[in-house]
Amino acid sequence: MIMVCAMIRFMERLHHAIRFAIACIVFGAGYPAVAANVRQAFELGNWEIRELGPAPRFGRAAMCVRNIDQFLQREHPGASCTQSVIEEGAMSLTVHYTCPGKGWGRSMLRIETPYLARLETQGIARNLPFSYSAELRQTGDCGGR
Repeated sequence: MIMVCAMIRFMERLHHAIRFAIACIVFGAGYPAVAANVRQAFELGNWEIRELGPAPRFGRAAMCVRNIDQFLQREHPGASCTQSVIEEGAMSLTVHYTCPGKGWGRSMLRIETPYLARLETQGIARNLPFSYSAELRQTGDCGGR
């Protein structure tokens, strides 16, 4: 059974990689590979967030993302935070941020395809610790919101 699950997971990743390769060929062999950084490569719009792990706190959620910081600082929405980039590449970004009086966090965002990303985040919010990983899938444009 474990081998079957591993094979299914491998086939799903292979499927995403093939779709991404085809998109790069069709759209100029470069999106998002030619982007200088994640902020340029990241697609804004409606995204579904699915927390990973054995005991997810929120399961699935949807949000209209107009700025990548909405993912990076998900536990501190609307807070004025100071952000320091720890590591940035074409397909991943790690930041540490501090929100005076509200807490802090460290988030890593990795783009797997233009429509699929992974978030790992931890820190303190509302005087409580948080730590989780989530899969992010773009589901379309934000529309009139």
